[in-house]
Amino acid sequence: AFTQALSVKVADQFGNGVSGTTVNWTVQSGPVSLNGASSTTNTQGIAVMALSAGATSGAAVVRATTTAVPATNLDFGVTVTLQPVHVSAGNIFFSSDRNGTTNPAIDTAAVGQPVVWSISGLHTVQSTGTPSFTSSGSLSTGDSYTVTFSNTGTYQYDCAIHGASMSGRIVVVP
Repeated sequence: AFTQALSVKVADQFGNGVSGTTVNWTVQSGPVSLNGASSTTNTQGIAVMALSAGATSGAAVVRATTTAVPATNLDFGVTVTLQPVHVSAGNIFFSSDRNGTTNPAIDTAAVGQPVVWSISGLHTVQSTGTPSFTSSGSLSTGDSYTVTFSNTGTYQYDCAIHGASMSGRIVVVP
């Protein structure tokens, strides 16, 4: 869910809020869903609608209309940004912060969703196999390495310093 709901004010010709007015909400485009189809203005004339992000990133447009103000549309532009997937690299391990899998750390990410490796010690994130991604150089404590995958597939990786005993896999889905 987004941290703030969308809100509109229905006012009379003097700017005073009009209570009890139904506002209709529709998703015009993009990866969002609404908490309902309509809401009613409060005593200040404000109607609110909560919305949630879908499973993909991108721009979305939500429209508010009311029969109290005919032929008027109010469009809201919002952008869905997927939260990164986090992997920790430590004392000869890669570990999924999401599910705790370790050597291999196994995570699922959507196309366009960043994967961030947080480093403790001296490591690399080395792509192994096909499909592949750009490997990191040498990383040390406090560094991070981010890859945003553009294509679906199962991406294998390990640490070039510690070898295959320190490994992981990212499954990238549409």
